[in-house]
Amino acid sequence: MKSVRRRDKTSNPGRYRHYAPVKAITKTKVGLSYTEVPTTALNAYFSVNSLSGREKLIAEQLRQKISHVLRTPYRSTWQADFDNARYIVIQLRNFYIRSAFNVDEMNREIEIYCEEKV
Repeated sequence: MKSVRRRDKTSNPGRYRHYAPVKAITKTKVGLSYTEVPTTALNAYFSVNSLSGREKLIAEQLRQKISHVLRTPYRSTWQADFDNARYIVIQLRNFYIRSAFNVDEMNREIEIYCEEKV
């Protein structure tokens, strides 16, 4: 009997079309004070989706500033990388990270809730 390979949502090559750096802020000592310098924590592929009207209304009612949901394939090192991550730069757009979730705890995809700032 021939086995059929099941395609999951993350195997679609066109789904994650934005390759972007995830920026973290590091403090460097300059003389007697510290300076915050943005550094690249990692590079990854993302899909960018804006919130629907209903999702935006719910976020506003919960007092959360969320405008976009970014999705990326799961990697086991994400938790350590996101501890210091502050924002993601995609085509001159800055998405500030508010929270990140492992969707359905299946280790397939991570949803990152962001606020776009100009």
